[in-house]
Amino acid sequence: MKILFQNTIPFYKRLALIFCMFTVSRLVFLLINLSYFPDLELAVLFYGLRFDLVAIVYLFMPFLLIHLIPVRNNTARWRTLLLRVFFQIGLHLSLLANYIDTIYFNFTFKRSTADVFLLASIGNDAIRLIPQFLKDFWYMIIVYLVSVFLFTKLYFKIKERTLIFTLTPLNWAFKIAGLLIGLSFFLIGARGGLQLRPLNMADTSKYASGSNTAVLVNTPFSILLTLQNPGVDKVSYFKSSQLEKLYTPIQKINGSGSFEGRNVVVIILESFGEEYVGFLSGKKTYTPFLDSLFKHSYVFRNNRANGLKSIEALPSILSGLPSLNNTPFILSPYSSNQIESLPYRLKDKGYNTSFFHAGETGTMGFDAFCKSVGIDDYYGLEDYPDRKKDFDGSWGIYDEHYLQYFAQKLNSFEQPFFSSVFTLSSHHPYSIPIKYQGVFDQGNLNVHETIGYTDMALKKFFFKVKNESWFKNSIFILTADHPAQSEFLFYKKDNGRYKVPLAFYIPNSTLKGESDKLAKQADIPSTVLGMIGDTSEVLNFGNDLFSSNEGIVLNYKNSNYIIHNQSNVLVFNGRSPVGYYAEEDSLWQTNLLDSIVSDAVYLKLLNKGKAYLQQYNNRLINNQLIQR
Repeated sequence: MKILFQNTIPFYKRLALIFCMFTVSRLVFLLINLSYFPDLELAVLFYGLRFDLVAIVYLFMPFLLIHLIPVRNNTARWRTLLLRVFFQIGLHLSLLANYIDTIYFNFTFKRSTADVFLLASIGNDAIRLIPQFLKDFWYMIIVYLVSVFLFTKLYFKIKERTLIFTLTPLNWAFKIAGLLIGLSFFLIGARGGLQLRPLNMADTSKYASGSNTAVLVNTPFSILLTLQNPGVDKVSYFKSSQLEKLYTPIQKINGSGSFEGRNVVVIILESFGEEYVGFLSGKKTYTPFLDSLFKHSYVFRNNRANGLKSIEALPSILSGLPSLNNTPFILSPYSSNQIESLPYRLKDKGYNTSFFHAGETGTMGFDAFCKSVGIDDYYGLEDYPDRKKDFDGSWGIYDEHYLQYFAQKLNSFEQPFFSSVFTLSSHHPYSIPIKYQGVFDQGNLNVHETIGYTDMALKKFFFKVKNESWFKNSIFILTADHPAQSEFLFYKKDNGRYKVPLAFYIPNSTLKGESDKLAKQADIPSTVLGMIGDTSEVLNFGNDLFSSNEGIVLNYKNSNYIIHNQSNVLVFNGRSPVGYYAEEDSLWQTNLLDSIVSDAVYLKLLNKGKAYLQQYNNRLINNQLIQR
């Protein structure tokens, strides 16, 4: 018995080594992204071990099982070889996932989920950009290789004593009992404990604030969890009669119609966070042209993106459908659902519709989505006349050249038309033409120089079209898909991380000014329909910003729903609230949840947010996103 016990010690040492590897990868993640976690509590590093356990059981299951399977010779060559192979497989998968996400976090601000595989499979961008990522983030290759070497060396230092089993019933009984006990522990570990429900992302709120969740969990856990359910869960917070009173996505458009028959041009700026626009942020500006244009526009200062990825932007902007799930709508099981959209509504009014993106056709599924929402003509990289000359070497055509091409195409369209363009130069690797290098303010972040470049490209676009006959008969909507890198704490925290510009520029119009009204990308369809005089009912999750309707914004991050109204913000994990803050508490330093449980404003926001979520989830599941 003593020998049997002593021979289990190498197993526990190896298990401890695996936990140590996950902790080291967490510390590397934290060190490189430290500025995003200014209020992190050290206890989060300890609590993270519970989430590590789940990932370890799944990734190292063959390795762990081999230790428990009864064998006659525990140091047999075949067994030793299998243990080494399965240890290396688990080691490489764990380190690769965590270290790749260490860099990717700077673009998405959350741990990756299973949709990353779907996103990589659409188009050729992922493969084409690998050399550039390896060049820019070479230091992570060194960290990865050093980690593999270190933990492999430590593994070989843990030796097993040779134990030859005598095939007696008692010995086999002990071995089989050990196997059954081990399997029981594996089951508990895979569930993350003995609680009724398996550990999931909603449980993170017990151990860390929303902004620190990325340190608490690990990437394998996040991916494995979302592999099991790429869709949304059906929820039943309210009965149908009560639900419709609290929130309904069916709304009657009662706009002024002041701009009936006008062309509609939507300009979606890649990675243009509010932070870079001095007119909005009050900080150093990298957008002198936009600042000047916004003085002649109607600007919504309190606007938020409905997601943190480019692929999440189009459903919000074109169809009023926010991203409230781990899997973007375009990649989700619901992508074939019928949905209403601004282009479809405008087509019914005689508009021709088009969409322009300088990337390769197929990128992020944009072309297929555009077709599904009524876009007649999609223009991608393949349609651009001087591809070789103006290609940026990574994504597509430089913004300056592509916006000039966009202007030429608009000049050829029959009015009225709807057209949208999605820029791309202000995306990693932040490439600009050689002749402009050193021209624009490089600021303190890699993205700053390209923001200045795209701002210049916008200036040239408007200069080119300002004397065209269609120009004065058009509504220009300027917004962004999502923010990018952040320099200031407010924009690193979840409250400010989603803030992007939203402006309506109408030449020769008195519609100028600013509003602090709560706004979001998904409000664009209803707002435009109101401006051109639509009086029908629509089904979307936005709001006409020029109406008196009270707005609401839901953002989804790490299984938490961030619910804003005009004066407060509530963080809800799908089962219960975990945070409640005043809007003026921009860094969320004072959680009011415990002190105002019965407050009428709080309860109204909670119930409306839950009703919004119930309508969203259940309509996705039941394919009820159009009026039948």
